[in-house]
Amino acid sequence: MKHLKWIVLVSAIVLLAVFFWKNEVPPKKVTFNQDSSKSLVSPTNNSASLGAQLVQEANKIDLSDSELPASLRGTEVDGGFRVDENGDLIVEQGIKRYFDYFMATVGEESIAEITARIHDAIMTQLEEPARSQALTILEDYLSYKTQLYELEQQIGEFNPASFNGSQLPMLASRLEAIFDARRTHLSAEVVDAFFSEDEAVDRYTLNRLSVLHDKALTEEERKEQLAQLEDTLPEDIRQQRAEVTQYQRYLVEETKLEKQNASPAEIHQLRSQEFGEEAAVRLAELDQKRGEWELRLKQYRIEKAQLDSSGLSQQDLVEQIEQLRSHHFSDIETRRVKALDRINGG
Repeated sequence: MKHLKWIVLVSAIVLLAVFFWKNEVPPKKVTFNQDSSKSLVSPTNNSASLGAQLVQEANKIDLSDSELPASLRGTEVDGGFRVDENGDLIVEQGIKRYFDYFMATVGEESIAEITARIHDAIMTQLEEPARSQALTILEDYLSYKTQLYELEQQIGEFNPASFNGSQLPMLASRLEAIFDARRTHLSAEVVDAFFSEDEAVDRYTLNRLSVLHDKALTEEERKEQLAQLEDTLPEDIRQQRAEVTQYQRYLVEETKLEKQNASPAEIHQLRSQEFGEEAAVRLAELDQKRGEWELRLKQYRIEKAQLDSSGLSQQDLVEQIEQLRSHHFSDIETRRVKALDRINGG
């Protein structure tokens, strides 16, 4: 049976939700998540109750004969649900990733259908008490997302491209509004599991912008405060940033050596200093494999060009090129070569 059309909720609420999901910008694409000034808006009946209504109505939707949206086919579900030894739901980031995995298909499916998919997963994968706990978090998360839309409608979208120092108070208010929205709709445990790292990064970003645009600071004072701000980031993020900085520094030094026609031994010494001897050896092995690949690819292109100009019929040409690829490359490499040929128009 084809899935039922969702017609139960009040149309105004449906339209509100649809517009929200279509217009929300994923947090990682802008400096801050969708937010607003906390003095502008408080939770409305829509934002506070829509989540519960959506979950209630999701129980009436039959998706048993409905295919996954095209964008999800062939992909692996992100996140999921885990329970402890007492059968209680373990509240962690994986739950949010699971919700967002399906919610990313807005436009392909209605919010009701998306909610139904998550609802079905909870009902089939979990037993009590974890089942009810997961449904409550889903209701709260949907209500929270709806308030984000309401906040955005109050003051419009934030455009980081046009940012200047005078906007710092507005950004601070927007950031506090998003934090308040989370705590209005979600429990402290859920907020910590879902957003603790994001909030630390957002606060760091805002404080960093404040330091960068503080004209009263000397250059030395600015560097000192920026260094202190680094300590406010979570340890894993600081580690990632340090690794990126280290790699960028290495690339600069390697480029200098290559321009000076440095020997392989000098390149190896640099890598060993930066990453350790074991990593330096692995990088050398990658260099060798890359060089061998480039040689085989170059020879293949020479032979392919000869075939292209040989006057063979289209069918014979295709067969000969397939044989040529099989001769030079493995099955996995052949797929890569075909993609390169398409890019090159061959």
